[in-house]
Amino acid sequence: MSQTPILEQPSYSTRLRRPFTRSRRRTIPWNDWTKALTAVVAWHVVLSVIAYLFQGSQHLNYAYPPDISPDPTPLSHMYRFDGLYYVDIVANGYDLRNKPWLAAFYPMFPMATWVVHKITFAQLGILGAGLVVNVLASWPAVVALLRITRHFVADKALHWLAPALLLSAPSAYFLHVMYSEALFCAIAFWAYLFALRRQWVPMGLLLMPLTASRITAALFVGLCLLEFLRSRDWRRVWSWHLLWFPAAFTGLGGYWLFLWRTAGNPFANFAGHRMWPYQVFDPNIFATWGREIAAATRAVRYGPIHAVHLVDHVLPLIALTVVLAVSVYVVVELRGEGVPLALFGLAAVVMLSLNSNLVSVHRYVLPLVVVYVGLTVLFDRRRAARPVVYGLLFTHTLVFGFLYAMFISGNWSA
Repeated sequence: MSQTPILEQPSYSTRLRRPFTRSRRRTIPWNDWTKALTAVVAWHVVLSVIAYLFQGSQHLNYAYPPDISPDPTPLSHMYRFDGLYYVDIVANGYDLRNKPWLAAFYPMFPMATWVVHKITFAQLGILGAGLVVNVLASWPAVVALLRITRHFVADKALHWLAPALLLSAPSAYFLHVMYSEALFCAIAFWAYLFALRRQWVPMGLLLMPLTASRITAALFVGLCLLEFLRSRDWRRVWSWHLLWFPAAFTGLGGYWLFLWRTAGNPFANFAGHRMWPYQVFDPNIFATWGREIAAATRAVRYGPIHAVHLVDHVLPLIALTVVLAVSVYVVVELRGEGVPLALFGLAAVVMLSLNSNLVSVHRYVLPLVVVYVGLTVLFDRRRAARPVVYGLLFTHTLVFGFLYAMFISGNWSA
């Protein structure tokens, strides 16, 4: 009786000759993080290349720093407007005795840039360090926004619409240049994502440095608080986790303490805004909106529209109108689940209208997550509205290119 032959194990040389399969070749997982990193790096590279190629072909205007050569370098386009103050802070610290206006620039972004600059033993310049911070910040910001969207939209094919809306927003290039937007978005989006996941400890730990980034961090503290109250059915609100929300302002309190010891005025961050005399606190937001609507109407009616009128009146008014409309839609469509986002959007409209003008508001709305989530929900649930979202995305991209060209040439764009 013959025995069944035993299958021989392949020899070592045979195993070496086996072709690599697709699963064996892929050593890096292709997940949210790697997809987002690929998209973000490509986005930053494209913006850098565009600026480098076209800056020299444009007439450089008043905001081009006089202390650098007009010949473009790979990063010189980042050094405009408020970027000059951030570079000054990183290089020389807060010299508030001689430059009191520097107090208006909160410390999180310059501190992160200083750390990157120093750990490279200053081999990486300040602009390069700022770009590294922006890339490393906009990467998790995109991941957080993607996962926030998943909480409200089931269709996996639509989850990337929200990051696309963010990266194509008219003022999205501020995620790239020497500004604090990218770092602010990263911290704020993750804080809100943790609130949606009911992970209150990491949420609270992120809200603290967020309030040391800019005053509008108060909006995200409120958003996370509303999400906490919703998780408690708006009734049984007491929990020790509630303490995270007053504790969130320790970041701002630490900055006030620094200003008190350095400048003798703990509220020098507000006094620093005197450099911009048009910024005057005015709680009558209806009067502000009335003036802005009149200015925008005159600009459109008696055109051609001057670039300053477009930037200071028309675009901010459109931006706040979109925020207001999306906030109302979110609470109508999502009902109770959309209440925190809707109230967050309405509070933002009020807060951003308190300075008696709407200058730069189209930049300040960039972190407002309600816009990206709301438009994605609209695209998902209202098929008839999809051309509107497509049109907005297309218009976003056109205005983005126009404003970015103005920025790198030293023209006022935000």
